[in-house]
Amino acid sequence: MAAPGDEGSGFYASSDESLARHGIGAAPEVFCLGGKLLLRDGAGGLLEIAAERVERLRLGFVRTKFDTYHETRLFLPGEAEPLLIKPRTTRDLHYAATMRRFAHAVAGARGLDRLERGLTGRVALLGIVVVLAVCTAASLMALLVWSKEHGMAGAVVFTAAMAGAAGLMTWHGVSRERPRPLASLDELERYLPRPR
Repeated sequence: MAAPGDEGSGFYASSDESLARHGIGAAPEVFCLGGKLLLRDGAGGLLEIAAERVERLRLGFVRTKFDTYHETRLFLPGEAEPLLIKPRTTRDLHYAATMRRFAHAVAGARGLDRLERGLTGRVALLGIVVVLAVCTAASLMALLVWSKEHGMAGAVVFTAAMAGAAGLMTWHGVSRERPRPLASLDELERYLPRPR
């Protein structure tokens, strides 16, 4: 199954402990050729991953104030931890083309249900904990301090607003970061870098 509009010759990935476990050192080059993802480092280390071997391929990103950082997690049979592949540069269109091509190969070989989007369950849970901690602290401060100065009604309104904000931010974080299967190959594009 060919992915439309794929041009480019691969990308450089960041070094990672999960890659080092497979003998891949610093700054590997990553290519997709013939339904295989190839990772090659400067010291001669080579890792070939056939699309048929992939249990799950998860695409995700973290958006910060400064930029968006993309990552791919490959879950392989018999591996306790996934391989983590991150492009060395942000908005790397060669990363997008390579991972699009490999995702299409995995979908063709194993089925669309093997493709996921999101980060990890731990990241989603951590986001919820942080949001709830901040909202709880602000609400307690409003109830304990503001209510003495401005009356209880204002503090209750502020606390209700914080509860609503916490609920909205929790829903947004969980819906964006919790791993879930892709609905279609079209949804894949939302999790890959795009031109500015």
